[in-house]
Amino acid sequence: IFVEAILAFNCIVGDYYIFDSDSLISLINKYCGLSQRLVRALLDNGSHAFIGFLSWFLISYPNLSFKEMVLCAFLSSLIDLDHFISAKSTKLIDAISLNQRPFLHNSLTLLLVNLAISGLFLYIDPNQQKFSLLIFIAWFSHHIRDANRRGMWFGKIYTTKPLNDSIYIGIILIFPLIIRLFLSNNSNVFQKIFNFFNIVSSN
Repeated sequence: IFVEAILAFNCIVGDYYIFDSDSLISLINKYCGLSQRLVRALLDNGSHAFIGFLSWFLISYPNLSFKEMVLCAFLSSLIDLDHFISAKSTKLIDAISLNQRPFLHNSLTLLLVNLAISGLFLYIDPNQQKFSLLIFIAWFSHHIRDANRRGMWFGKIYTTKPLNDSIYIGIILIFPLIIRLFLSNNSNVFQKIFNFFNIVSSN
């Protein structure tokens, strides 16, 4: 419950001070001398990382691994690197001035890549499937948070309307718990899937 409360606080209060209020941005700008654009970008990216960190905490509890939580946070944060790649520039102003969302913000692309990674783990070592799930949580939590302002983007196929606050926060809070419940009731689910495909391929 405590971790859920922190996650909710980050989504509600944190996002307010990042996007809807200049008070915190101005305060950091005053004492650190960083531009307001840079401060906002750093806080935004840090919030993505924090949500990824806590989401994996909720999923893996009580078998916690600090390294895994940090990895999930890092991957969730790393997605924003595509702004600079698409802009072909290391300048922040160029990265945040793109005419369209960059490639790692395409939910369809990352879903297909994630399925490919999952299939690879399934073939090589089903017991390591949690890492494909970790990758999924990292990018999904990032995309859901972005969808609060821009909607989910599935390339040229479809773009949803921006998710209202209650739906966005609800998904962020409930989704990790649903996955945790599923995994706790089906701890060997990946092994079962792997065995199933072995049976099918042998017939």
